[in-house]
Amino acid sequence: MRNINLLLASIIILLVSCTKDNTLGPDTLFIGRWGGQGISVLATDTQVTLDFNCASGTISKRVMLSNNLFLEKGTYTQFTGNTPVNANTPEPQIVLYEGNLSINDLSLTIKSEDGKTIIGKYLIIKNDTGKVIRCM
Repeated sequence: MRNINLLLASIIILLVSCTKDNTLGPDTLFIGRWGGQGISVLATDTQVTLDFNCASGTISKRVMLSNNLFLEKGTYTQFTGNTPVNANTPEPQIVLYEGNLSINDLSLTIKSEDGKTIIGKYLIIKNDTGKVIRCM
């Protein structure tokens, strides 16, 4: 009888662990890879890193959704292609990352900190690595 109880407990633990996905809940952006044309995103439970063809970005916190939307401050660093050896490295700027989640797709808009200038718009797909070609 003890062996049967132990077996049942093991099966329950196995089933629970197999059904857990890598999200933090319905109000949290999917943890994992997102990607699209010119963009690759990795969302973790502590930050989001973004790679673009000629830029990079970071949101230094977990992204929380409200009605499938989010608006977060982050950084965006524009690259210039071939940089001379003694040139200054590009400085990150503060930007707004605005997202709209629709099941497995995320519309992402990057705006200047004041929200007046659109830096880029992307459609990214959950579990996609994206297609990023670094600028030269």
